[in-house]
Amino acid sequence: MKTLYCIRHGRARHNEDAEVYGREAYYRVENVDSGLVAKGIEQAQAVGASLSAHLGGDTKMATVDAVFTSSLSRALDTTKYLMAGFDGRERVPDVHVVDILRGFPFGSFMMAKRQPRQVLQERYEGWNFDGVRDEEDILWNSKLNRAEGAAGDDYSQVVKVDAEYAPILDPAVAAPRQLPETTDAFRARVRELKQLLWDHPARTMIVVAHDDIFCMLFNDHPDNGDFKNCHFYPACLHADLSVTRG
Repeated sequence: MKTLYCIRHGRARHNEDAEVYGREAYYRVENVDSGLVAKGIEQAQAVGASLSAHLGGDTKMATVDAVFTSSLSRALDTTKYLMAGFDGRERVPDVHVVDILRGFPFGSFMMAKRQPRQVLQERYEGWNFDGVRDEEDILWNSKLNRAEGAAGDDYSQVVKVDAEYAPILDPAVAAPRQLPETTDAFRARVRELKQLLWDHPARTMIVVAHDDIFCMLFNDHPDNGDFKNCHFYPACLHADLSVTRG
């Protein structure tokens, strides 16, 4: 059995914009790879302190063996501020950045577009980027973003937005990464994540990601749950890859 501390990223710019613009905030150019706002930074710093207290104080933080984080900036910066709690200690956990921890669905939403791998490596020096396989974000598709933004969740309507975008809906003429990620594909991705965590030698891990990742991890559906920004949720990962709370 392995122990996980699951943490949703701190409050980000698109979270604030959504209160003003609604769903449109997800498609706004200024929200590309949406980063933390001031409140999100405060939340990230606070969750490190609360996790430390939960574990029994600063010395107990040394029981954390590894940190796995999404490759999007709001998760990376949450991890950075959280990791400040390990400053000055002899034993600091390795940080692993992985694309499969990104939210659902792959391929669309401006705030879900990743920065180039080299940019992130320079910004977060010393972290492990083996889980980011491509320099550019080939999982994100600008046509899908624009078409979906006009059509909403009803992908059957995307073909009516602009004929140029119609081929992305047809598996016969489009590469899989150009299609909206289905719930079943997302479920398979989260299973891949669980296998990755189980195969890693660490016994106690912090996982920093997005609401829908944890909804699927705990409840087997991307919309089934409500995980608050920068609260930690203890969990146990078992050999059969099931996950239980606590």
